[in-house]
Amino acid sequence: METTYLAHHGVKGQKWGVRKYQNPDGSLTAAGQGRYNKISNKYGKQLSRSSVENQKIIASRQQYRAKLNDKIAKLESKKNSRNAAKIDKKIEKNKARLEDQKAGDKYINAGQKRYDKTISQYRDMKLKAITNPDIKKTENYKKVKSAYLKQKVSDLNYGSNYTKLKYTFDSGKQEAKSERKESSKAPSKSKSSSSKMTINSSDSKVTQRVKNDYNKMSDNEFRRKYSTTKEVYAKRVKKYGDPYMNSPLAKMGKKLGSKQ
Repeated sequence: METTYLAHHGVKGQKWGVRKYQNPDGSLTAAGQGRYNKISNKYGKQLSRSSVENQKIIASRQQYRAKLNDKIAKLESKKNSRNAAKIDKKIEKNKARLEDQKAGDKYINAGQKRYDKTISQYRDMKLKAITNPDIKKTENYKKVKSAYLKQKVSDLNYGSNYTKLKYTFDSGKQEAKSERKESSKAPSKSKSSSSKMTINSSDSKVTQRVKNDYNKMSDNEFRRKYSTTKEVYAKRVKKYGDPYMNSPLAKMGKKLGSKQ
């Protein structure tokens, strides 16, 4: 049997007919003004802190781009009829890095705008709730709060992401070092990685697609897409024939799939 009862949910210290944060004329009480200032300062600090950190990241990326542009200019000045092919390859690599930087800037700026929007919306809703507590029961408030909480979780990883982005120039130098090491290897190895790979009809669709990219892409492009070098992939093909179907991980995946 259902029982009907009356329930009331208020705030701590609330009394009937007495408003804690708002006067009868709609103005804020001393406690209301204090709460308003507290909320404004709290979320204002979050917005300003994220803006400063974002500016640091962008400054480090601009420094890296300036170094790349200087490098390209030096290569252009050294270019002559004898070394034109080598210099052109190096210039292309540096220009590809610049394009990656532009794409990264778009991602960072979009993330900053999303962050500012989420924090600002939640702050405004909290300020409105001072004079209108019922707003907390609305779906819009719950939606904004959920977005804010998700943002807080992503902020836990912000420090590590910032550290990675901050040292973009150092990572670029490391990449340049690895390229120099590869170029100093024996010529027989470089020839094997630059040779075309035959695409067999018996290969799986995935392997055919990777082999096609192997034949079309440069070493850097292939490594960026598949997280492995052409030389390593060529060894896998030589060992397994069709790495996607015959490698140990692929066989393990088939066994696990058959058990389910």
